[in-house]
Amino acid sequence: MNELHATALVRRALRAGASWLPAATAALSPTDRADVGELERWFAGFAAEVRAHHETIETWLLPTLAVRRALGHDVLEAIAVDHACVDHVVGELGDALGVLAFGLADGVGPIAAAHGLALRLERLLDAQLARESHLLAPLVTRTLRPVERLAVDGEVLCGITVRRAPFSLDWLCAQLTDAEREALLALAPIIGAAAD
Repeated sequence: MNELHATALVRRALRAGASWLPAATAALSPTDRADVGELERWFAGFAAEVRAHHETIETWLLPTLAVRRALGHDVLEAIAVDHACVDHVVGELGDALGVLAFGLADGVGPIAAAHGLALRLERLLDAQLARESHLLAPLVTRTLRPVERLAVDGEVLCGITVRRAPFSLDWLCAQLTDAEREALLALAPIIGAAAD
């Protein structure tokens, strides 16, 4: 598996989910609570994946890179701002979908608001992930030893396969090629070790 391949797969899956959300929210009907409820439940799982990705970056990668003086303050600040903005919109969209799912608002106005938030999330998350790929991936390759990169992969995959499995496995597997599935299975011992 390529270095930080698990993180790259998660970034790809996050982008795919975020790009799907605007169409999904635009297609909602104020009278179809079942569809709204299904989207609200899906989004809860997706939101957990966004936040788990942020946690991996913030608790595993950034501290290690900072201790090794591989990161400047400007990079840390840019990533912190990205994460805060995305997290805020994730919360707002989750609230908007919850209001719709529980029938606490009527009409197309709340759906339009949810759609606007979905569009905003797509833009913000795409910018965040692009910045991370551009700024962090090269630093990780230069700074972390292979065993450390595997530990990060193990932690990412442990979260998906153990901690958040009901949503995460289907969500990530939908983005994998056959070769990527095989490479993921090869990391099973690392995933198990991270879960212990």
